[in-house]
Amino acid sequence: MYPDADIPVVEVSISSRLGAAFNFQLGEVLAPLREEGVLMIGSGGISHNLREIFASPRDPSGVQKVEVFTEWVADKLISGDYQSVVEYESSAPHASYNHPTTEHFYPLMTVLGASGNAKAERLHHSVEYDLLAMDAYRFG
Repeated sequence: MYPDADIPVVEVSISSRLGAAFNFQLGEVLAPLREEGVLMIGSGGISHNLREIFASPRDPSGVQKVEVFTEWVADKLISGDYQSVVEYESSAPHASYNHPTTEHFYPLMTVLGASGNAKAERLHHSVEYDLLAMDAYRFG
């Protein structure tokens, strides 16, 4: 994709304590870097509930909760409803089940803010161990 490895990369930490809106605003501050050719990559997980993976017994509805949540995220991203994604904790189905802690979802907030409302495209969808969704999106 970038065989010359000439894309600038800067690591930015999210704040799991300051909330989704803060991390989105952080991305908005970084948005002008896109015009300078800086590639923004957010790594996290569309769902991430390790507690449930190691639970015995597991919640029998867990697979469905992951599916419903990840499809909700996909629908909101692809339709451009980024505000709903930022407010996911109060509006997404099964939000707390999919993210009992926030640090794996907040990188998406920063990338959303940096996207400048660019159109989202789902590049990949898979689920590991029935509960860890590994979706990938491109904005732009």
